[in-house]
Amino acid sequence: MSQQITRPGAAATSKPQPLAISAFKPAENRMLPARMAGAQPGLDGAQKKEMEAVYVQLLNSYDSLMDNNDEARLKNNVAGAVMYALMISHYVLSGEELSAQQQDGLLDSINRALFSTPAFKSMTDAHKQELYEALILNANMALALQEEGPQDQDREADAQDLAGTLFTQLIGRDHSKVQFTATGLRLY
Repeated sequence: MSQQITRPGAAATSKPQPLAISAFKPAENRMLPARMAGAQPGLDGAQKKEMEAVYVQLLNSYDSLMDNNDEARLKNNVAGAVMYALMISHYVLSGEELSAQQQDGLLDSINRALFSTPAFKSMTDAHKQELYEALILNANMALALQEEGPQDQDREADAQDLAGTLFTQLIGRDHSKVQFTATGLRLY
């Protein structure tokens, strides 16, 4: 997908795709929180339940944020989660928020890239939900670490590392080699 998002001129020349192409029908329950909590070494049962609750809260916070900003269309939508992960990563790495035009261009580029990626189009709703949850959880963890940064410099370093890794995994380039534009991304 990173090659599709960053392909020169892709956003400006290809036909817009409906956002519904990157949506999925969610399962009744969240998929990753219990698995992620269960994989934490050294935690007892009660601590694992606590971690699971934290992960669920991070996902619920994203849903509430989308509702509060009249962006319910981005809930249960992989393009929305990718955009959120890139926006949060950019914010943690640079301290800058994207403008509304940059957000629109980015969302359109991501949605087009997903539409053009055969592996994505063949994913089940369950796999899309796992990807969605992983993106939101990683972005929110980077943001939470950054917020703790003024009190703990190690947390700030961890936030930068997580945000940088997430950004590079999604785009295939270092953050310093990418500029957000009204039509998507410009690579250097």
